[in-house]
Amino acid sequence: SRVGISFIFVTHDQHEALSMSDRIAIMRDGRIEQLADADTIYGAPKNSYVAGFIGQQNFLEGTARDATTATTPVGTVTTSTANPDVHAGDSMVAAVRPELVQLSAATGSAATSNAANRFEGTVLSTSHLGETVQFLVDLGNEHSIQARLPTPTAPRLFEGDRATVTFSPDSVQFFPSDSAAPQPNTAQPNQGVMTHD
Repeated sequence: SRVGISFIFVTHDQHEALSMSDRIAIMRDGRIEQLADADTIYGAPKNSYVAGFIGQQNFLEGTARDATTATTPVGTVTTSTANPDVHAGDSMVAAVRPELVQLSAATGSAATSNAANRFEGTVLSTSHLGETVQFLVDLGNEHSIQARLPTPTAPRLFEGDRATVTFSPDSVQFFPSDSAAPQPNTAQPNQGVMTHD
C-alpha cells in the first residue's frame, strides 16, 4: 500500500493467505481453480476442491433429489443455495464447515431421524482447543462429522455420549462429486497462491 506496487506472494500457509491478501488464487495442476477475496474463497468456494483446500470442511457424499435436497448415507441434507452444476439424480457432495455445525445432547426423538440437516450420533472424541472445543461425532454408515464450538457455549459431551448434530441450510453447499475435494488442510505443491494489491 505504501509503495503502490502489486505483490504476488506464493504460500501454503492458509492464515497468511486469508489475512494478508486482497485476492487469493487457489491453484491445482498449474491452473487457477478460483480467484477471489478471502471472504468469497472461504465462504463461497467454487467447487469442493477449493472448499476442502481452505480451512476444514465436512463432506457428505450423496445423490441429489433436486437442486437443494440430497440423500446421503446418514439422512437428508438441504441447502438454501442451489448449485447450477448439481441436478436431480447426480452424485454430489454436501459441504459444511465445522464452526457452522451445532451440537447438543441427543433427544432420542423419532422426529430427529426424519428431519433434514439433523442427525443423531455418538461422540468419538472431544478436544479442548482453548477458545473452542472440537467434537468428532460418528453418524453411522462409516460417516462422521466435526463440530467446533466456542468454549463458553460448548455442550458438556464426551466420548461415548449420544449427541444431536444440526446445521442450517444456509451453511451447506452442494458440489458435483467429480470436483475432487482434497483432505482438509492438505496442501499440495504449487496449489496455494495469493495476490496483494
